Amino acid sequence: MSLRKMEILAHSEKHAASRSEWRRKAAFFHREDEAYLRFLIPKGKRVLEIGCGIGDTLAALEPSYGVGIDISPAMIDHAKSLHPGLTFHVGDAESRDIYEKLEGTFDYILVVDAIGSLDDCQAFFDLLHPLCTRETRLVIGYFSHLWYPVLKLVEWAGQRMPHPPQNVLAPADVQAIARLANFDPVKSEQRLLMPISLFGIGRFVNRFISVLPGFRMFALRHYAVCRSLPKIDDDNLKSVTVVVPARNERGNIEPAVQRIPQFCDDIEIIFIEGHSKDGTFEEMERVKAAYPDKDIKLMRQPGKGKADAVFTAYDVARGDVLMILDADLTMPPEQLPKFWNAIKSGQGEFINGSRLVYPLADDAMRFLNLIANKTFSYLFFLAAQSTIHRHALRYESHAPV
Repeated sequence: MSLRKMEILAHSEKHAASRSEWRRKAAFFHREDEAYLRFLIPKGKRVLEIGCGIGDTLAALEPSYGVGIDISPAMIDHAKSLHPGLTFHVGDAESRDIYEKLEGTFDYILVVDAIGSLDDCQAFFDLLHPLCTRETRLVIGYFSHLWYPVLKLVEWAGQRMPHPPQNVLAPADVQAIARLANFDPVKSEQRLLMPISLFGIGRFVNRFISVLPGFRMFALRHYAVCRSLPKIDDDNLKSVTVVVPARNERGNIEPAVQRIPQFCDDIEIIFIEGHSKDGTFEEMERVKAAYPDKDIKLMRQPGKGKADAVFTAYDVARGDVLMILDADLTMPPEQLPKFWNAIKSGQGEFINGSRLVYPLADDAMRFLNLIANKTFSYLFFLAAQSTIHRHALRYESHAPV
């Protein structure tokens, strides 16, 4: 153990008994931090937290199986008494031995602030690959280096627990180190401009202002979400479900079946009909009977709109990968293999094509319609960036890559 790490251990042992009290002093900040972590990490998952302290953050995530690791025996003893339903181990985050004692892999690996105490961040990341699957997400939370003078001032004023010297890492540094260790950064976020409530103003600022361009660069909290590249194994994806929402598309049902290539050995096709008046559902029944060699399922959506149709079908889909094929076939079914190959090779986890990048016929799309589609595509991309981590195998395809 390095001299610096021995100092960190001594510091943790000294403050373990008072850690709960320090967290109460900063209750608003910790609530804000944990609220965003709960957005990144849904409850009921297998979660490993490295540098767990007294385990409060891990407990707040409500894991189905939660494991915490910390270098401080005093911190771990306190964590065990506070959260008996979780599992805790004393260990050095940079030692391979501690990870070899763990059972299985995890859905999420959480590293909150501990990255600032590591001797070798790249070597630390390398140790985590055996704990990952293709779907595992490594979630890293750390303070912005721009705030360190303020944080030290708050420590001096007795409003924050003293901290030993920390690694100074900008978001670009964390992402670069992750890439060197074969982790792919899939999301980077800056949040929390106000660590205090200030009569409710802090909540408003953190939720609506801190995420805006020009403001977020000054945020207190940085987050990075990464995936393990060595764990991207082609054999993990063996099936696909193609959801075809259709309303008044009787003439396109059979062509859709005929034109979907056999790009995967196991293809499920779900037609979901949306209150048509032209006999679309009856045509679906005829086509299903005419192609008994195809795995075709038929549904009627309970509500209205494409979103209702798609999510209703997704609830019963069995494929490892989910795709959407509009029944008007403006996105040629022959292009679906491109999306499958991009997903299967690990080049992406959410593939959203756009036909707007190719030349259009003069009457193909009116100018205002084109602008609206461009705007929707941009907003859809932003929404996808916010939800990709929560739908590891929920992929959607609309148009040619």
